[in-house]
Amino acid sequence: MKLFYPLCLIATAFCFAKPVAAQTVEVSGHYENNVVWDADTVKIVGDVQFDEARLVVSPGTYVEAQGNFVVQFNNSSLIARGSEDEKITFTAKNIGGFPNNG
Repeated sequence: MKLFYPLCLIATAFCFAKPVAAQTVEVSGHYENNVVWDADTVKIVGDVQFDEARLVVSPGTYVEAQGNFVVQFNNSSLIARGSEDEKITFTAKNIGGFPNNG
């Protein structure tokens, strides 16, 4: 009987647990207020401009530009502090079309 009760609790927890789905958001546009990107994946789908705003990228976030877009900061700041376990990645889906200044 001592083993049965904990097993029932574990089984009940699995029955009512919601599956965790990866969250993806798409961003573009002009921001004048502070913004937090805390989704699993942030897709940049157009030019992004920050004026007098702070962008905070949460640990574990994957940021991917979907094309050749500008991300501009005017009197603004970017705070992206990952960790060994929750890295922040900035990348582009396709680097074709980017100028080669090298």
